[in-house]
Amino acid sequence: MNRAVACGVCGACWLLASAAFAAKSATNRPPAETDWPSRLSTNAEEQVALEQKLNEAWAALPLKNKLMLMRSQTALRAMPKEERQFIEERINRFLAMNPAEREQLKRNQQRWNKMSPAEREQARAAYEKHRKEFAERTRKLPPPVLEPLAGAVTATNQPTNPTTGGAP
Repeated sequence: MNRAVACGVCGACWLLASAAFAAKSATNRPPAETDWPSRLSTNAEEQVALEQKLNEAWAALPLKNKLMLMRSQTALRAMPKEERQFIEERINRFLAMNPAEREQLKRNQQRWNKMSPAEREQARAAYEKHRKEFAERTRKLPPPVLEPLAGAVTATNQPTNPTTGGAP
């Protein structure tokens, strides 16, 4: 993925995350994200209850938020699978953040917005350098030595069968 697409994708993630945060803090807000299951239940009664809860939450949303969500969903469906997964992973990562991590993200965004284009390019270059150094350091590490579990049968300590002359 090239830099322009990645910046656009990250911008879209920030927009969606901000919208999710704003929607949670609104007076007509739907239930908190912890109330929403991450997967559908196979129980038909639970699915009916969830659908009713979702319909009520949708009805409570302002028109502007409904429009934004529909446009976002339409754009996500139109994306290639890899890009869509990339954005969904970022949104899920944001939703899993604790308040301190969200506050740090907000401070980072404010600091980024205050930077000049030259400072942003320097920050990108420093990040890229750091990322490459980290990848190089981790590539040079020897592979971990895995010890067999106590009592595990391996090729070197297989039990012997006395009647067959040592073969198991």
